Amino acid sequence: MTVYSFINQGGAIAWIICGLSVIGLWQIVWKFLTIHRFWKRERTTLPATILGNLRNVEANSVVMLELIRTEISCAFAPLEKGITTISTIASVAPLLGLLGTVMGIFETFGMMAKLGNADVQTVAGGINVALITTIVGLIVAIPHAVSYNYFISRIDSERTEIENEILKALEQKLAVNS
Repeated sequence: MTVYSFINQGGAIAWIICGLSVIGLWQIVWKFLTIHRFWKRERTTLPATILGNLRNVEANSVVMLELIRTEISCAFAPLEKGITTISTIASVAPLLGLLGTVMGIFETFGMMAKLGNADVQTVAGGINVALITTIVGLIVAIPHAVSYNYFISRIDSERTEIENEILKALEQKLAVNS
């Protein structure tokens, strides 16, 4: 059995899940490239850039901390773009697979009622086709869920590290000026 025939047996819902997978995989590749580019270009200069932007600001420590966090959020906004698409596909794909399964079983019971029998061949064939959508949904959902968790974790840890670097540099600057 080829991949095409396997998906084709799952019907329209299996093809919808595959379409979502294409969109999601494109987002995952794009996100990997975006994060890699960010780390390569801006990671080393970002703390100095943010401190430079806040150089002439006279504010108390609470306001300064909020300004730093706002600057960091603006710098990280491009990295967070598109992540909700990956998360949504990770959540929706298994639900669509379950919907396909329920629809397939519903059709199987309809055939059984129409034919007036419940032989194993009729039931097994219908359930086999119905479960294909669940398989496809899970195959799509798992890498999307793993990618989403990886991206969120990596972005959060990097954000925290940069914030700590900025606060440390600011603390040293204030200590020198005192």
